[in-house]
Amino acid sequence: MKRVYLLLICALAVLTASAWTKECDQAAIILATEHLTPAAKSLVEQHLGTSYKDDIKYLYALEKAGKAKHTADIHLLHLDKRLKPKKAKKGNDAYASICNAMKVVKAHASHTPQEVTAALRTVICSMCDMHILSNIRIDNIAHSKHDFEYYFVTSEYGKSKGSTKKMLWSKTWDGFNYPRGFSPAFRAYDMKLCLHNRYAEFTKGSLEDWAADCGKVATYYLDMMKPDRTVDYTDHKLRTEANYDMLIKASCRLAALLNEAVK
Repeated sequence: MKRVYLLLICALAVLTASAWTKECDQAAIILATEHLTPAAKSLVEQHLGTSYKDDIKYLYALEKAGKAKHTADIHLLHLDKRLKPKKAKKGNDAYASICNAMKVVKAHASHTPQEVTAALRTVICSMCDMHILSNIRIDNIAHSKHDFEYYFVTSEYGKSKGSTKKMLWSKTWDGFNYPRGFSPAFRAYDMKLCLHNRYAEFTKGSLEDWAADCGKVATYYLDMMKPDRTVDYTDHKLRTEANYDMLIKASCRLAALLNEAVK
């Protein structure tokens, strides 16, 4: 078990422009491995067990080198007004990338080891990207399609002179929870406690259902945190809990997706 999640940690040192910290991503992988079936663990170990350096910032490295069709859209989740996944205009988004990569994972026996390794890396990276609320673009919510500033009340005792602070939407979801320095293993342990018995709840449905769930959470906070709006202290504090749940959901859904594909 320990070896498998260490391999996966090496596979997911991927940071997006507006993303969780590396430690958060790694914690998600540690928790995911606790829910992998023996068959899924075996496949992961076989294909991600040796090329640690190649896994670092995998998707960004491909984009920079121009060796793949990946664009910036690969880190985003595009949804229509019904919260259904839609095709990104500039290329595959996180949802489409997962769908394409999973075809290879499911048929891994008929693909080259290099193809399976690339597919696994894409699924891992894109599943986490899909659950980052500032990566979600929704058709009927104009301000979801660009970064914006809003204000929040910094004190629970109400708004007064000097008690509001400007916040950038993308930065709302960056580096939350614990101070830097807490280990991914510690975060994963805390996530496991918070998950408790909700694994079945979080993994119910299909990848499309999970995308819609991400959209519902994003819609709630996009309605609350509009450009130039001042958000109440209590409402703003809720974002930490929501963000933590999204990290846990990404972890559980990654495991469920791989388990379903590798039997």
